[in-house]
Amino acid sequence: MRGGSWTGRDGVTRPLEGTDFMVVAPYNIQVRQLRQTLRAAGLANVPVGTVDKFQGREAPMVFDSMATSRHAPDLILVHFLCADSFQHLHGPRSPEAYWALEYVDHCVDRVLSALPTGALERDTAVLVVSDHGFLPCDHEIRVNVRLRQLGLMKVDGEGRITESRARFVTNHGAGYVYVLDPADRASLVHDLKSELAALEGVTGVWGVADYAGLGLPSPDENPMMGELVLEAAEGYAFGDEARGDDHLGPPRYRGNHGHRPGHLDNGAFFLAVGAGVRRSAELGTIMSRDVAPTVAHLLEVKLGDVAGKLVADALA
Repeated sequence: MRGGSWTGRDGVTRPLEGTDFMVVAPYNIQVRQLRQTLRAAGLANVPVGTVDKFQGREAPMVFDSMATSRHAPDLILVHFLCADSFQHLHGPRSPEAYWALEYVDHCVDRVLSALPTGALERDTAVLVVSDHGFLPCDHEIRVNVRLRQLGLMKVDGEGRITESRARFVTNHGAGYVYVLDPADRASLVHDLKSELAALEGVTGVWGVADYAGLGLPSPDENPMMGELVLEAAEGYAFGDEARGDDHLGPPRYRGNHGHRPGHLDNGAFFLAVGAGVRRSAELGTIMSRDVAPTVAHLLEVKLGDVAGKLVADALA
């Protein structure tokens, strides 16, 4: 395929190069073996990695490398990445997103077709789940630009933070402000709460006292938590950019998630079929953390103290 022609979205046709390919594998040891094989074949510039390495990326040609085992596993986990990546890159309900969903549907069909005859009636259950939905994004909110303008952060010419008393870390639909000056933390948190709430596209700012009501741990319970959490309005998402003078800019991703779960399009997906699963049952709203206890029940595995609960209405 290398050297063959490929026409991009811009209508330009050019030869395919090694960097136009991606190879996705489920295991790190498999990634290392594939890299060695490609290197020996003179293809060291072909990117190879597990699914998490290619978040938000695409290529003209993508290969999925699968692995088989000689023993019969009790649980197989399969992650189809492209529905997430394409909705980030092109937005939900875009032609690219619909193509990705059709492709994943085809992949699920391949998994079902590979099952032994009668497995779903006898001893196998299949669950198709997602961990979030998507909201479209037209604007990127640049909180770090405002922090820099307030004298709380310095960056170099390439946008790297060189000094900061406070900084913002994005989770796209939401994000945390970390106040790094312990001597002045209380006053900075107080001032920043109103200052950042005034930025266009910011729909809410909450302090540590509000975290319990949001279902979040406090910084004392989890040191990864910041002193403030911000949420973006629909059509907006947060970015990390700290350069420039504008608090808003074009989005890096056309689709995002991370907002509070009240947005219907942020809802995830749950489907179950097979042994131990009730036929034709329609479920109401369930929580993502309920999936693991339900899988454990189907495997006849006892979990310890977990936050989720069994989705009993899905079970036979």
